[in-house]
Amino acid sequence: MRKLALRISVALVGIAGSGLSIKAQEVDHIRVKIAHEFVLAGKTLPAGTYTVSRVPGEDDRALIVSDLENHASVIVLPTVVENHYSEKTGVRLEETGGELALSEIRTPDHVFTLPVSHAPTTQLAMKPNSGASGAGVASGK
Repeated sequence: MRKLALRISVALVGIAGSGLSIKAQEVDHIRVKIAHEFVLAGKTLPAGTYTVSRVPGEDDRALIVSDLENHASVIVLPTVVENHYSEKTGVRLEETGGELALSEIRTPDHVFTLPVSHAPTTQLAMKPNSGASGAGVASGK
């Protein structure tokens, strides 16, 4: 009788363990090698092997793109998420303003379109104040 109880217990533990391993598979988790420096969410990231996965939490669209070797990571919220079941995974880089920007991530389950600024990045040079007051009134007359 004890042997039967032991066998049933082992079988139940095995079934429960296999159920946990199925749940442990991450949705939208890929690794991709990017050979060039690129921009994502306004941050320039070095070339490297990046892991893309969902950010755990309340917003199920947020993705984290990280490279542990280079200590680089960015959390990004895609503008469009499409259901797309395919074995073709990867990323698309788009040239904008002389830089490469990550514009799309394809996982086996979804296609994520990422926000990309098409305007060239400019920095404004501020001249020091010459001592004059900056206050003024504009009139429509």
